[in-house]
Amino acid sequence: LPKKNIDELLKKVEEIGKKEIDASKCVSTLNIDCEIMPHELSFDTCNKINMLEPFGAHNPQPLVLLKGAKILSIKTVGKTSEHLQFPIQHGDKTINAIAFRFGKHLDKINTELPHDIACNIEINEWNGNKKLQLKVVDIKVSE
Repeated sequence: LPKKNIDELLKKVEEIGKKEIDASKCVSTLNIDCEIMPHELSFDTCNKINMLEPFGAHNPQPLVLLKGAKILSIKTVGKTSEHLQFPIQHGDKTINAIAFRFGKHLDKINTELPHDIACNIEINEWNGNKKLQLKVVDIKVSE
């Protein structure tokens, strides 16, 4: 394809896509590796997961699911309040979670209801202190 025809090709592909693809049927899906139980939320579990590093495009970090987690409180963080930070209770465990770029969804999260949380388990180190942390990928009210 000659370089001069690329814009025309892209325009045609967009036209066909708008005609042929029903955007309402396009939904994102997550590939969750496993559900995690409260007793598995530990440094040991995180260290075992980290043995699978390096993570990247061909080796994504394992994504786990916590079902029925209780959000204890919630706040926005970041220069423009673009992130959410909240402690969750899952069974007998309480652990902090961070949801990057979820700040705009603050008003949609009802802390009175249990939530299913898709996340990565990480160790957050700050000023020499290590804490377990969940990096939230997605969240929804439990069914």
